[in-house]
Amino acid sequence: MKRLLGILVIGIIGVGCGQGVIDEIEVVPGNIQSQKDPIVQNTLKVIAMGEIKGDEIMTHQVNKVLQAQGINYFYNGLVTLSAEASTPNEPATDGPANCKYVGNPTVATTGAVSCRIIANEAMEKAFLAITADVDANRAVQSNEFPGSDKEIADYRTWYLKSVNATVEITAVRLIDQLRKEGLCDQNPTAKQSAYEKGVAMGRKLYEQAMNERLKDLGIEFDYPNNAGKKASNSTRYCEATLRKPALSNAVAKIDTFIVANPLCDKIGADPVEQSQLYAAYKEANNEYVQGLKDGAGAADKDAQGLLRGGGCCIASPLVLDLAGDGIATTNKKVKFDLLSTGSKVKTAWISGDDALLTLDVNGNGKIDSAKELFGNDDDNSNGFGKLARYDSNKDGRIDKRDAIYSQLRLWQDANGDGISSADELSTLASMGVAAIELRYTSGSQVDGSGSQHRQTARFLRTDEFASALGRVGTVTDVWFTYE
Repeated sequence: MKRLLGILVIGIIGVGCGQGVIDEIEVVPGNIQSQKDPIVQNTLKVIAMGEIKGDEIMTHQVNKVLQAQGINYFYNGLVTLSAEASTPNEPATDGPANCKYVGNPTVATTGAVSCRIIANEAMEKAFLAITADVDANRAVQSNEFPGSDKEIADYRTWYLKSVNATVEITAVRLIDQLRKEGLCDQNPTAKQSAYEKGVAMGRKLYEQAMNERLKDLGIEFDYPNNAGKKASNSTRYCEATLRKPALSNAVAKIDTFIVANPLCDKIGADPVEQSQLYAAYKEANNEYVQGLKDGAGAADKDAQGLLRGGGCCIASPLVLDLAGDGIATTNKKVKFDLLSTGSKVKTAWISGDDALLTLDVNGNGKIDSAKELFGNDDDNSNGFGKLARYDSNKDGRIDKRDAIYSQLRLWQDANGDGISSADELSTLASMGVAAIELRYTSGSQVDGSGSQHRQTARFLRTDEFASALGRVGTVTDVWFTYE
């Protein structure tokens, strides 16, 4: 799915992409769409429709699985997860030498009906039902959602994404609901408990990582304790700048966490017993590690439901039309850290001899992320605003009288791989760019890749280049689409 713009609203806290915390739901800084925008309203509507459909399908499949398991319980739809997810009972019998997760070889345990198996089976059946029965073209008809063919196609994609996401979210919350009802996970084996302990700890790692990420973004918010508040408000956020980094950071901490928090502090009372139990402990520990990973993933799915992911804001790099033949982006998806999160996304990209305006901030000789491009960021709604910070003499242009002029580089990604090499980076002077004007005009051109050309200004060529190409060139703040 292509994404361009977005809004973050958590409870009654709204954050536009890099615009700071404010206290109203309606957030309309210059670089995001208002929720009053018809496209945003229609997108929210089809997401809500998808949630209803996904809940309907999952509810039906959950009850079929419960009936097949002989469990006398009627599930009546998507539940709200509490801040503290439940965990299964511990093993009924302790294992040797204070490590109950290896089990007691002398005690036979049959385990319990697994809440996780019930949820996963219902989810699998729901996905099959979606494939067989859900028709986005029928659900999202053009007469009800007027717009271009591309807009209608995007609405249908959002609808299907919402249906599937609701099924996944329901599966995560169902486990908690069934446990609280005492319907499963009541007499787990030692191995089951090792896994579920990992799941519980993985959730906590994710919650910690989410709060750290929110803090990094300047958002004062206690996740997940506040996530259920103001549930009637549509909570939208940028997945790539919030959830994805949180999940990545949580998973990255698992190895360190295991060292500090082993499954058991002691295995066996003496070396002989330790040797006998090693294989069982290793197996239980593998379950524990897998549980940590799955727990972080499950918490991420919950975050999708609690925060209701939507469209994203993106960095909007300044692009120079060096050849004077117009700026065009390519549909070829290049992997680049467009969102300055440390993770790459598939994005539309420059083509031909057009060039990105860059600044090697970390001095490593490469352009690594959008932090080294000129686009919307924490303090500026577009690239011209960011560039204007370096206009030392305040004359409305960047030229050789500004210290930054000699440090700027033009990146022509000749092979289109999203990786800058030394021979692709040139000084402004070597490419005939004498000055870049900061005063821009706003526009709304959309090119073939769906990228938007929003702000346009002029750059001036040196005499050497002006004779062939003309004195004036175009520099545009292009808002790339990405997946």
